[in-house]
Amino acid sequence: MSTTEPVAPPTVVRHRRSFGRDFRLVLATAGFTSLFWIVLLAFTGSDLFTITKVRSEGSQPVASKSVPEASGLETQFVQRAASSGGVRPTLVDLPTGALLIPVDGVAIDALIDTFDQPRGERRHEALDIVAPMGTPVVSASNGMVERLFLSDEGGKTIYVRSNDGGRMFYYAHLDAYAPGLTEGDIVKPGQKIGTVGISGNADPATPHLHFSILRMAPDDPWWKGTPENPYDLLTAARAN
Repeated sequence: MSTTEPVAPPTVVRHRRSFGRDFRLVLATAGFTSLFWIVLLAFTGSDLFTITKVRSEGSQPVASKSVPEASGLETQFVQRAASSGGVRPTLVDLPTGALLIPVDGVAIDALIDTFDQPRGERRHEALDIVAPMGTPVVSASNGMVERLFLSDEGGKTIYVRSNDGGRMFYYAHLDAYAPGLTEGDIVKPGQKIGTVGISGNADPATPHLHFSILRMAPDDPWWKGTPENPYDLLTAARAN
């Protein structure tokens, strides 16, 4: 019987073996790829798709909503309010030296210039801002609480020194201090420091904040200085 050479079947076997190896390779690759995505999603969660979506919508990163911190007296808070009522402070650019109205809800047009008015044997070296009892009193500027002082005339008072040391802001006739406020605290424009009251020699029928500004020389004690009219500084934003 003659010997015959193998024909097609061995070739088919070789193809099947090759196909089997390729198929196992594909399965292994798919397995590792799936494992990679499973591990990645376990660590990032849905944030992965959120980040991808944000980046695809624009090349620039999303800006944070944090408000820039006011610096000095060049950029300050100002109350923009209609004549019928006040609103909360908003951070805007103001002329150098401009201040925030230190009583919450009081409009610029409601201020009356009481500086240098005669008061018996003395002159009134401050601005009186009338408001209901308990209305929040806020810091007019950046600064540091120099003194919480109780006096016969001013009642409960607060002295706040400006960051540059050149001014002292004086708040008097308060009903109460803001909870937790202490000497040495750093305050910012719009931060509550007390409430409107009638302490000291204030008229019980007219609760108000007695607000004054003292220009301080390097050797001036904290209770002394040269009085400056607050009205011009508080109304500096009116032109805006």
